[in-house]
Amino acid sequence: MTHLSNVYVAGIDGGGSKTECALVDFDGNCVAVGHGGPSNINYTERDVVIQSFRSAITSTLSASGQPATFEAVGCTHRAAALPEITSLVVELLGCEPKRYTEGEAALGAAGLTERFGIAQIAGTGSSTFGFPGDGTSFIIGGWGMLLGDEGGAFDIAIRGLKASVRAMDGRGPKTLLLERACDHFGILCDRESFIQLVNFATRDRIATFAPKIIQAASENDEVAIRIADKTIRELSGAVIAAASRIFKPEQSFPVVLHGGVMRNPAITTGITRFVKERYPNAEIKHPVHSPGLGLALFTLHDMRRQQQSK
Repeated sequence: MTHLSNVYVAGIDGGGSKTECALVDFDGNCVAVGHGGPSNINYTERDVVIQSFRSAITSTLSASGQPATFEAVGCTHRAAALPEITSLVVELLGCEPKRYTEGEAALGAAGLTERFGIAQIAGTGSSTFGFPGDGTSFIIGGWGMLLGDEGGAFDIAIRGLKASVRAMDGRGPKTLLLERACDHFGILCDRESFIQLVNFATRDRIATFAPKIIQAASENDEVAIRIADKTIRELSGAVIAAASRIFKPEQSFPVVLHGGVMRNPAITTGITRFVKERYPNAEIKHPVHSPGLGLALFTLHDMRRQQQSK
């Protein structure tokens, strides 16, 4: 393993709203971070995915301010399996990307370097990863916006928009969410505007409404409270389902809560309460690094483990 001052490890995390690339040196120090647009290939056009990766990598290289050689590159999501992405990473960074899960990036973001515990990601979508500690992993949820992604920002936002139009129709209770949705998206509070919004706005654009719903819940809006409660129950249920496949109730293990939805203390406090009822010794962990940096650090430690096993 080369140990030079300008030799780095990179982590590239691609999601529904942005792509992040981070560089670390062999001591684990962050050298540079850059960003690009969305790169989740489930609902992002391939040309956009490629451009997002290019923007994230080139902005990071520019921020590093010096020529660099890369020992390893870790990438999340299925975009890393695209031949065009592999070629792009080789072109810009000089080595082929190794594919990691969002769960491993979340572990790294929480400062963890071992594949052990539960990692729950609730960003635009949602998914929960289980790591038994034997090198394997599994995923619960993450089925996409039509089959699942319960508790993700898009799911929360759609629930809020549905409640808004039901209130407009008189089919549902009045709620602050109707006015908040019109203000947030800059639309008229009429039928045509809402139809145009959901038919033409991007998934990540709709997901930006989620924090406004959680805020309305804190203001005692009954409709928003029910949505927030449903979110907490969906996410905590996924953690418990994953944990039940690995751990006994008395065991201690980390549970990483990661992603934009988890930035709201009301959500994480609720999840913690439900998880602790079943697993009182579970250690709730929150990110201390961004996802790209977390993945770069996880990749670095993974590389060290592989070198030591040879």
